[in-house]
Amino acid sequence: MATFRPINSAEVAIDAPLTQQLFHALKDNPKAIIENDSTAINAPMKIGCMQTTNPQAGNFIIMESTGMVADPEGTGVNESVDDSVIHFFCRNKGAYRFKLDMCLGGRSQPGTEDSKFESTQITANVKHFRDGEEISQLMSISLARAGEFDHNEREFSIVDAEIEEGDDIIVNTTSSDGLGEASMTLMVGVSNENAIFGADFGMQMT
Repeated sequence: MATFRPINSAEVAIDAPLTQQLFHALKDNPKAIIENDSTAINAPMKIGCMQTTNPQAGNFIIMESTGMVADPEGTGVNESVDDSVIHFFCRNKGAYRFKLDMCLGGRSQPGTEDSKFESTQITANVKHFRDGEEISQLMSISLARAGEFDHNEREFSIVDAEIEEGDDIIVNTTSSDGLGEASMTLMVGVSNENAIFGADFGMQMT
């Protein structure tokens, strides 16, 4: 970590000599401020996006994304890692809170011509990957239609997890048979409201 050194007025006065100490201060001070060095003057307290201290999990949302599955008849709902419903990547190591909000869609409503609709179950899985390998499954929500009018059924789950820089958080889905529609919203939160000035997570385009 860089150390902050105050630069006095005499060092930057007209005709003042350019010293090695001054150039080191000009080089190190911005880095020390970003790293929230305790000696820095008015160092920012942006735990979620600026300093190296790990953010604590919390309720200040820094990223949110919604994905949908709505497969045509016979194809099934089965998303792979590379073809995920939602895909985030982590830019700053820390503790994060994830909330998965899932809702069945209208096409998951039982039909009169095909009784198999009544047993359709869609499962959304939130998985933690590192270097392409699954580390853990953070959350899983399964919703099934029990009757003609329950296609707007909704459920959510919350979990806190330590995530390393470069890790991926992926939402993919499976279903019990070939028809179904659901939407999944994944929110990422930290403890500090100043994190709204920057994002630790980004959306991965696949």
